[in-house]
Amino acid sequence: MVHTESVNADQPFDQQQQQQLLELARQAITHELKMGIAPDILDFRDNEQMNQYAASFVTLTLDGQLRGCMGTVDAKEPLYLDVMHNAISAAFRDPRFSQLTVGDLTRTTIAISILTRPERIQVESETDLLSLLEPGNDGLVLQEGIRRATFLPTVWEQIPSADMFVTQLKQKGGWPGDYWSTAMQVSRYRTINICE
Repeated sequence: MVHTESVNADQPFDQQQQQQLLELARQAITHELKMGIAPDILDFRDNEQMNQYAASFVTLTLDGQLRGCMGTVDAKEPLYLDVMHNAISAAFRDPRFSQLTVGDLTRTTIAISILTRPERIQVESETDLLSLLEPGNDGLVLQEGIRRATFLPTVWEQIPSADMFVTQLKQKGGWPGDYWSTAMQVSRYRTINICE
């Protein structure tokens, strides 16, 4: 089977596929809690859309508050495996939070963001970048040397201003908020969002 390297945001997943991915994420976390291993829960090898190579983020909220968010920007494995691995990472490996417990899981909501392939943007300055951004729609990746940071499009809900969006992303990546360099590499992407 030939694997595509990214999803098309204009061809969303149907309701059954969305439910399967959410169930896969929840079952992966459940099995990790109870068995200590990542399970082979659902076999998507014959499902072309689930087997396409794609990057994803899994976000967990506990009683409405962020409880974990982990993911990948580059597509390196089939979507269903990426979602399973990122669900486990969000629950147990996000350094900002303690590990999820069995009691937490029943109060936890899962959201999955499936990324389109990041598109490189050629910009000469931060002003150029700000003029190209589409608030509410664009996810953004900044990279220079070994430093790399991304904000999903959903972050626009908390940071609606483009200049603050870029400033806070730079700070997340370890740069000063007013930093800019012609060596900075910029990419943007869109997401398909699936929520419980």
